[in-house]
Amino acid sequence: MFSVIDSVEFEKYFSQWVTTVSSKSKGQIIVFDGKTIRGAKSNGMKSLIHIVST
Repeated sequence: MFSVIDSVEFEKYFSQWVTTVSSKSKGQIIVFDGKTIRGAKSNGMKSLIHIVST
């Protein structure tokens, strides 16, 4: 699914989301956790899948 997402648009909206979340947190720490799924393949090519959660 992520291969069809425009990376420039994704960055734009992700940045807007981060700004909104940080302004609503009122100084509290926001934790992001990221994982990379290794060994995933797409059409025989190595495809690193990244998962981000808050």
